[in-house]
Amino acid sequence: MGSNLPRRNHVIAQMLLRNFVDDSQYLHILNKKKINPYKSRPRKAFVDKKRYVRYGDDGEQDDYEVEKKLSEIEDAAAPVIRRIIAFPRQGDFPQLPPEHRRAWKRFFFTSLLRTPFHATRLLNELGSEQALDEAITSVLKEAGLPPLSKKLYDLDPRWANIKEMVRHNTVADLAAGLPRQVNSELERYAHEVGLLIGVIQDPADMELIIGSCATVYIDSQGADDPMAGTWLPISYDIAIGLTEFPDRETMRPLGPAEVQRINNASYDQSEIIAARAKRCLRRFMQRASTSQLSDTG
Repeated sequence: MGSNLPRRNHVIAQMLLRNFVDDSQYLHILNKKKINPYKSRPRKAFVDKKRYVRYGDDGEQDDYEVEKKLSEIEDAAAPVIRRIIAFPRQGDFPQLPPEHRRAWKRFFFTSLLRTPFHATRLLNELGSEQALDEAITSVLKEAGLPPLSKKLYDLDPRWANIKEMVRHNTVADLAAGLPRQVNSELERYAHEVGLLIGVIQDPADMELIIGSCATVYIDSQGADDPMAGTWLPISYDIAIGLTEFPDRETMRPLGPAEVQRINNASYDQSEIIAARAKRCLRRFMQRASTSQLSDTG
């Protein structure tokens, strides 16, 4: 089974990355640690080897349930994302049927779970060490082994290997919202929010970038700040966010200040960013260079 399935997993869906390519179908990418930008096809960008392939009882990675679930979520969301992008470009307002609303919400929330940045943050919020210890104890019990001993863990590298495997599987499960508690929480929250579509009126002057965090959080700059909250760039000229109006679509224009806030958040919360043109990365190249000089100084 495994030989026919991908072992290099995208932390950002390819269908989104394709919305940021240039006329030659390339992404322009900046790794903050390397400064010099490079070009890449979407299929080779933002990938992590076997990130969603889970370990089995034999210690081998050969479980593709997470990758399959992510593919199902993306397949359902793909036509909805295309519609959300196409309508504003044509000057129309997208009104989505219930099944499309479910699809974009599921895709939006799993985008919050599947990237390294957000997975690490979520594990920390969940009190991951205690949860992992409990999961390891359960695995050991099923295998007929004694419960986890901190003393043995410190002395025997086998415990470290088990803990790392359980951590990996936990992150993989989170990526597709598979844990029952996470899934039920996503379903509950999805019923409480509506779609906010931010549209750049003139993309010739400014464009959105996308980062390895994918979904970004923007802090409020004051009461009733319309940009505060969570945003997901879905193309170079459109980003989506959340509103407090369930089952309703809302549109708002994105001017230079709004685009800059989203792009700055993508840079600050990511290790790698990508854009449709190298010119969109120049300001961030300068920031990365300044940061490296500061670190070495």
